[in-house]
Amino acid sequence: MQGNYILEIVGLLIFIAILFIIAIVVDTLNQIKKEVVRN
Repeated sequence: MQGNYILEIVGLLIFIAILFIIAIVVDTLNQIKKEVVRN
């Protein structure tokens, strides 16, 4: 049972990390779009 508990925590951390990466990528793309519009 302890092994499954650890796997769930690791899976949750990976899921959160992926969400953070997506958020950062989207934010970066929005910044690039703003720069392109200015130019």
